[in-house]
Amino acid sequence: MAKSLHIHPTSGSCQLLAIWKITRQYLLELGTSKRQAILTGLSRKGYWRLSRTLATHSGMTNEWLKEQGLLSIRDLWMKAQGYAK
Repeated sequence: MAKSLHIHPTSGSCQLLAIWKITRQYLLELGTSKRQAILTGLSRKGYWRLSRTLATHSGMTNEWLKEQGLLSIRDLWMKAQGYAK
């Protein structure tokens, strides 16, 4: 069984990138194109900036983040305001 990660819900992809150290292998496994995975893996930019790239957005989709147990700030806000989802 996979090890459980304690990740802050508002910066999930950024923290996952920091944990993974931006390995291309993980991005490729998540479905990112080979070119984007390589460019992201070789980048010297910080984790926060890399979390906003095409490679992480195409691999780490909202559905995938939800499967990892992360909460949606939007859903929590809507629930608190009484909006039906």
